Amino acid sequence: MRDRMADTGNVLDNVRELLVVKATGESLSLELPSSTEVAAVKDAVEKAWNIPRGQQQLVNGSDILPDTFQISELEDNCSLTLVRVPWNFVGNQWFELSNDGLTATKVGTVLWRTVEIGDWMVHGRHIIKIKLDSLAGATVQPPGVSIALGVLFRIHELKSTPFNEGGHWSVATTVDDQPRHGVEYLGNKWGTSYGERLAEGDTVEILVDMDTRTLGFSRNGKDQGICSDDLPAEGVRFAVALEGGSVSIAS
Repeated sequence: MRDRMADTGNVLDNVRELLVVKATGESLSLELPSSTEVAAVKDAVEKAWNIPRGQQQLVNGSDILPDTFQISELEDNCSLTLVRVPWNFVGNQWFELSNDGLTATKVGTVLWRTVEIGDWMVHGRHIIKIKLDSLAGATVQPPGVSIALGVLFRIHELKSTPFNEGGHWSVATTVDDQPRHGVEYLGNKWGTSYGERLAEGDTVEILVDMDTRTLGFSRNGKDQGICSDDLPAEGVRFAVALEGGSVSIAS
């Protein structure tokens, strides 16, 4: 790794600037203060290059470094690589996930439940595409279908019980007098205030811009406009709520 001590004294003696995102081959440059932990590196990468922490693995040779690892402990001849991990669903008791984490299928007879995707987003612009593979078992509420897609608020997670453990329903529905915990694009008759009605087989793109704190959607490539312009600065996380059926992360 190229030594930059001549450029600034506020970088490590043994770690410098070259990180490579394997998925794109893009070279990233970072100046690292001497007290840096891996978690701080991930925060800097997220802010500079819109890669959420949950999609990052910092690797030294063949070793994945934990978030608490001190960069200063690395050897002079270390070889750091930043591996970008694809988006995937975060499992819970209400959903069965495919082996690759790209498909989530609702299980059980309980109605609306939410499955989360990836990690919390605090900086930058992030896009994900969700394919509505099947809505078997969902209540028929035309026009449209019973599914909700959007983002959860991190502040809700920090102040209340974890999602899906005691009555969490849709992405934005308030439960037990809790404050609103997200913003959603609701596909059935109750969501007609925003966007076209959704149907099985649709692909919905969710666009989060944490720099402007906006949320927008497209349906089958057609822009549905801005849904929210006041996302909380604490961060948001992609999520989908289903009554029944399955969804997948599209490429």
